[in-house]
Amino acid sequence: MKFFAFNGHVGIQKTIQRLIKNNRKWHGIRNVVKVYIKTCPRCQKMRLIEPVVHTLPYTLASYYPMQKIFIDTIGPINIDNQDEFKHVLVI
Repeated sequence: MKFFAFNGHVGIQKTIQRLIKNNRKWHGIRNVVKVYIKTCPRCQKMRLIEPVVHTLPYTLASYYPMQKIFIDTIGPINIDNQDEFKHVLVI
């Protein structure tokens, strides 16, 4: 089965919707599309060159106080007296 009318498949349901939209509907369409997507030659080739990501998802959540702290600065602040500090450290 060849699906030349598409620039790629985006999942079982959307592929079925595209087929039906192009007046291609038959009994057992879901099973045929499911097998085709799992055995798609282009997808199989792309899986070989797909980079593997070995990082953990980053979250800003913490489980107890002071587990994570954030530091930033504000400044320079315009002050009339030149002997005063011009930056604020925010923690």
